[in-house]
Amino acid sequence: MKREILYRGKCIETGKWVEGYYYAECDCYYIIKNCQIKSETMRNIPYEVIPETVGQYTGLKDRNGVRQFKNGGIYE
Repeated sequence: MKREILYRGKCIETGKWVEGYYYAECDCYYIIKNCQIKSETMRNIPYEVIPETVGQYTGLKDRNGVRQFKNGGIYE
């Protein structure tokens, strides 16, 4: 069984949760939303996130089908 590697964090600009790939560079932390799933011509969108809110997907869902993430704090 293949587990999806996915992260979530709160966007600095909007305060909303975003899911995608985690990326850190020059004291900035990003979740990159994969938009190429919808169309190959769409670009992936990076969202700067609050580092203390970043958590990794556990591979589990609750009884309502909502993805479960580890608590935040994945930052350097």
